[in-house]
Parts: sequence; structure tokens; C-alpha cells
Amino acid sequence: MLRAARESSKGQVIAVVQPHRYTRLQSLFEQFASCFNDADVVIVADVYPAGEAPIAGVDRDALVTAIRATGHRQAMALGAPQELAALVKSLAAPGDTVVCLGAGNITQWAYALPGELEKLG
Repeated sequence: MLRAARESSKGQVIAVVQPHRYTRLQSLFEQFASCFNDADVVIVADVYPAGEAPIAGVDRDALVTAIRATGHRQAMALGAPQELAALVKSLAAPGDTVVCLGAGNITQWAYALPGELEKLG
């Protein structure tokens, strides 16, 4: 997905990811940490638990740290979903591509993002 965005974007690619399930993130942690190289910016939201209990050391902040450890220069944590539009506005320029990735409620965030950005002016 990010490679396609990179190939079709004239600007930077901003990936917004909401990991889905703690167990999935734990099982695929190294792969998640290294799969964002085609994005210029990676914004990591809290894990969508889908009914699972948190797993110590397997969370948003650990993933941001791991992404940075793989050499990614601009990986950051999303404080709260309500902050997404303002954060994207501060990072994006005309011609940039924003890609929302995940299987939780990030789908609703993606649908709402254009309207939220418009409200911000």
C-alpha cells in the first residue's frame, strides 16, 4: 500500500497506522517496525484492542520507538484521535498523500479527515 502511495504521490507520503489487536502487534512486531520505509512520516495511534487486554511493552509508544530504531526519521505517536486533523495539517502540504492503515475505528477517522481538515482552514 505504501509503495503504491509512494509511486503515485508527487509529495510526501504520510502514513497513519492504528495497530489492530495487541496479540497481532506482538506476533508481528519486527515486521511492523520495519514496514514503513515508503512513508516519509508515520503517525502511530493507540492499539485498537478488539476486546483484548493490553500486553506490557506492546503498545503505540513501543512501536514508535521500534520504527525509529529501524532508521525511520519521522515516526510519532498520535495523542488522541481528535488530534489527527491538526497533526496532519501541520505536516502535510499540497500534493502529499495521507494513507490511513488499520482495521479498527481508523476507517471512521479516514472518512472524517477531509471534513476535519476543512474546518481547520
